[in-house]
Amino acid sequence: RLSQWKADALFSLGDTSLPACSVPHLLLVHQAHLAYAPKDWGFEATAAVSRRYWLMEKYLRTALPSVTQITVQTEDMKARMGQRFDIADEQIVVVPSAVEPSPGDSARAQVDDGRPYLCYVASPGAHKNHALLPDLMAALPERHSDVIFRLTMAEDSVPALTQHARELGVLDRFSWDGAMASKEALRLLSGAKAMVMPSLLESFGLSFYEAMGAGCPIVAADRDFAREACGDAALYAHPWKALSFAERVTDLLDSNELAQSLVKQG
Repeated sequence: RLSQWKADALFSLGDTSLPACSVPHLLLVHQAHLAYAPKDWGFEATAAVSRRYWLMEKYLRTALPSVTQITVQTEDMKARMGQRFDIADEQIVVVPSAVEPSPGDSARAQVDDGRPYLCYVASPGAHKNHALLPDLMAALPERHSDVIFRLTMAEDSVPALTQHARELGVLDRFSWDGAMASKEALRLLSGAKAMVMPSLLESFGLSFYEAMGAGCPIVAADRDFAREACGDAALYAHPWKALSFAERVTDLLDSNELAQSLVKQG
């Protein structure tokens, strides 16, 4: 096809490029699973997921000799891709994603009974690390027992989380909003006490920027990509310790001054 079309260049958005490409080739890599070696993922992947990314990695390595330049979305991705695949620094360019502006109206999202809430704005993928959320809620002090957790997932998409929350007696403190469009997510964030983002892998982390744009404090897993996105506009917790997240959330709930300072930084 490239020959037939007399193409001057190929722009590939599919992560794994084209082996033996006959023209200059620009490749967009946006799968964080590729930039991180499996031992650094931080979670136990299913056999299907492991096999998928093993195959993608092998295919990418086969094609890299004919890739002219690579774009990624963060400096963290650039550093990790360069180290893992031995790619020269000048061959990788960082082009961030576009970010929606903050909500244009002053309306703030509420649950039906008006209780204060935390929110999780992400998919049900295992790398998002949502499994620790029930333990986080169970660890919040009694004085914050009215706080609920709103998630942009369907309840049946995370059966293990649901079961664990039921076992801990906190299932009634979760509200399942399901997947939502960006504008809806911004409204959800605008009314939240905090966005909790325990994600272990991100190629960009759009939710970080959406939260900052919506004036929502952030509690994130202490990972390089999160610190690159948020800087001083977030609190950071140990990636695998729910108690660490609960402590940071409690700090925010107990101090409006702290929350507002994070909003200002954002």
